[in-house]
Amino acid sequence: MSEEQYIQCRNYSSCGDFTDGESEFCENCQEDQSETKQQEEAERLLYAAEQQLQGYCLGKSGLSIVEVVNAMGLVRSEWEALLEQGLVHLDESDREQLNAYFNMPDYD
Repeated sequence: MSEEQYIQCRNYSSCGDFTDGESEFCENCQEDQSETKQQEEAERLLYAAEQQLQGYCLGKSGLSIVEVVNAMGLVRSEWEALLEQGLVHLDESDREQLNAYFNMPDYD
């Protein structure tokens, strides 16, 4: 392959390498990208596990649903987004309490 057929890697300013013309990154940067994605996924899963354990601890403490939401720092816009996305797995009584807490008594 002639030099004209190679394309600068997207990270050319830091790696100084060229691609094979078919991908955006050189071989070394492709490996780095894959490692970065794996690390980000591992961090996301760890964060999710931490959140679940915090939820368990809050539930175990005997707090009311409003106290739990207060401890989480949940704000009205986030509560609305959760409702709209159907991500809330609470019984009707808990939903009503939170709707009242966020001053949304008529929200369906």
